[in-house]
Amino acid sequence: MAMRHFGLVVSLCIVFLLFNRVYIGAEAACDSTTFCTGALLEDIQMAGVFPDSKTFVDMPSLLPAAQLQEAYLQQVPRPATKQQLSDFVKRYFLPASSDVVSVTPVDWKPNPAFLENIVDQKLKLWALDVHSKWQTLVREFNFSAAGPQCDASCYSALPTKRPFVVAGGRFREYYYWDSLWILEGLLISEMFETAKGMLLNFADLVNEYGFIPNGGRVYYLNRSQPPVFTLMVNKYFKSTGDRQLLAAVLPALDKEYAFWMTQRAVTITSNDGRVFVLNIFNVTNSSPRPESYLEDFHTASKLHGSDQQASFYANIASGAETGWDFSTRWMPEFTTSLQLITTNDVIPVDLNSILYAVERTLSQLHTANGDDPKIASQYAMSAQNRKEAINSILWDAESLKWRDFNWKRSSFQHGADQFYASNYLPLWARAAPNISITEADLMVSNDDAALAGFPGGVPTSLVSSGQQWDFPNAWAPLQLFIIESMDHLSEISGSTRASWLSYDLSRRWLISNYCAWEATSKNGTAGDMFEKYDATRVGLPGGGGEYQVQTGFGWTNGVALKLLTKLATSPKNNLMNQLGSITCP
Repeated sequence: MAMRHFGLVVSLCIVFLLFNRVYIGAEAACDSTTFCTGALLEDIQMAGVFPDSKTFVDMPSLLPAAQLQEAYLQQVPRPATKQQLSDFVKRYFLPASSDVVSVTPVDWKPNPAFLENIVDQKLKLWALDVHSKWQTLVREFNFSAAGPQCDASCYSALPTKRPFVVAGGRFREYYYWDSLWILEGLLISEMFETAKGMLLNFADLVNEYGFIPNGGRVYYLNRSQPPVFTLMVNKYFKSTGDRQLLAAVLPALDKEYAFWMTQRAVTITSNDGRVFVLNIFNVTNSSPRPESYLEDFHTASKLHGSDQQASFYANIASGAETGWDFSTRWMPEFTTSLQLITTNDVIPVDLNSILYAVERTLSQLHTANGDDPKIASQYAMSAQNRKEAINSILWDAESLKWRDFNWKRSSFQHGADQFYASNYLPLWARAAPNISITEADLMVSNDDAALAGFPGGVPTSLVSSGQQWDFPNAWAPLQLFIIESMDHLSEISGSTRASWLSYDLSRRWLISNYCAWEATSKNGTAGDMFEKYDATRVGLPGGGGEYQVQTGFGWTNGVALKLLTKLATSPKNNLMNQLGSITCP
């Protein structure tokens, strides 16, 4: 699979779309003078009124924005004390999450069919509890919480017409890329109506804003997350055959794809004249993120000059758009300093693998919908061009891995010895060329320490930076990406090593999830599913980053159900017996 690595000439191509409604500005995340910009937000966040900056921007106000600003200017002296600011918040705001209400899902059933395939009773009890957690994670926004005197400006929530599923904990609203694995779990749990509602909500957001925001709050309106909406629709369509839903949302899928290809793209010309288009994360922003205001300000204060600080604010917002917030992936080599983050300079392996899968899927969905064959052909051609680009620009033949590429330096972002779980996504997306069994075995053995060396799963990286998307944290979506990458590698190469890794990682991940759940099951109460886990220790949650580890947890539940279902019906289902008799630490 030797490939020539071309010298590159890179030019940034960013063309802004015209949206139905424009909230995105060069300075702040949105134009809300309560939740995105202005003296009130700055004063309260800079005073540290709340330990978590997200708390304030999730609190509904009791007055519309203009009246609230007037009250603030009249009643609070400047500079104000922390107590004066706290008193103002207590007087004019409801507690965080007052605008979110729990909803009983209409389609939850006590005994979905997948449970029948799990024979071991101990394991079945766990699976049933994970399935039952959907009942505690369905929400809708309540835009009457603040009273009849209020309008939409009293709330930071982005409205939806239907209920949605939250991740859990401090994440009180829907999040974009979390929803892919949540939907996978919902489909296994046969909650098709809830899944359909999530897809229609996302289509509404695309039609309103031109893209799907990072999450369901106005302060997320200047950024998205990895574009998995098309993949979600495809999974739902394959499970239900719902052609009416497919026809209804296809225009939104096309519109979202156009957003990524116009606002998040770079053009790369190789030295032999071939022109490739690949994608980046690139948020227009020059102020602290409202939900992490104080944290961002303190980090930016270590930099010199307004230009450096503005660049940091743009790159930190782009880092949040990646879903990997934050990681040394987005920092220069040999540094773990967050103030040096350069997300906008990086062509990520995972983003482009996901978009390759999106292009292939859009071609298939337009064909399934009976649309003009030229549309499907155009998407198929785009996918083929991207596959060539991934295997020309991002592939490193010497180290036998795909690597993030820094388009400003015209070189790989990090050294060949660096491991990131994202390196394997071209296999998951089926963008890899032919690979021999020898190459496949060497590919995985080169990363054996990361892929097979930890009892609690594959760590995100091998760099201990204190950031949550680095060592030792292991995340459910990344485990599934690698498991499915190994499945495909085994399929195309015949590598039994890759096949064994897929099974072994599934086993390690489920055991760690199970042991954490068992350890937190006390006095008859159900155990916890965590946002992330420690790869070095079975059954323990991860840590690091901007907040404490959360429970719930949407994507962890979805991945656990998918792996349980996969292994329960696999010839290698002796995992069921192992879990039934395992002694957790």
